Amino acid sequence: MSAPDPPARGRAPRTHTASRLKSLLAADPGLSIAQAAERLGISRSWAHEVLTDHDGNDSRQRKLRNRPACSSCGRSTGALDGRCSLCAAEQRHKDQKAHAATRLIAWREEHGWVPTSTDLNATHARKAGGDALRRQQAAGVNAEAVRRAFGGTYRDAIEAIFGAGVQPGDGRHPPQRTFR
Repeated sequence: MSAPDPPARGRAPRTHTASRLKSLLAADPGLSIAQAAERLGISRSWAHEVLTDHDGNDSRQRKLRNRPACSSCGRSTGALDGRCSLCAAEQRHKDQKAHAATRLIAWREEHGWVPTSTDLNATHARKAGGDALRRQQAAGVNAEAVRRAFGGTYRDAIEAIFGAGVQPGDGRHPPQRTFR
């Protein structure tokens, strides 16, 4: 003897529930919606919703109307900050770019030269120790983050921040004197 099938989870389709409710209410005109809902084992609010919106179109339209829209582009979003995932990613990219530029400008003002990618490399700084390690830790950014924020190479990022012709390491060593 086989075991009976377990009861189905969830509720019956809206149209099926609506037809069962209507037939129950038609069979007994003195029956209230709450009593009919109780007989069918559904909540009173669900019974009322099924009777007033039997195909679910009103509910779908209401959900579409109330869906939050991105404050930047108007796409639908569920985000709490009011932006869709594309606009949020774009804003993060802008923030990362601004952070990297700010940190490199601060480095140049403090040390007097444009940092090389080696200056911002944590592994190199640990091996070199001393001043190199302190400078790298104080930088607050690494070469890979700078490259990623600006796209392209580290040198491209330096040129985008400081202008064309500026190279990493510029100003670090005094110019060599030539003797004639």
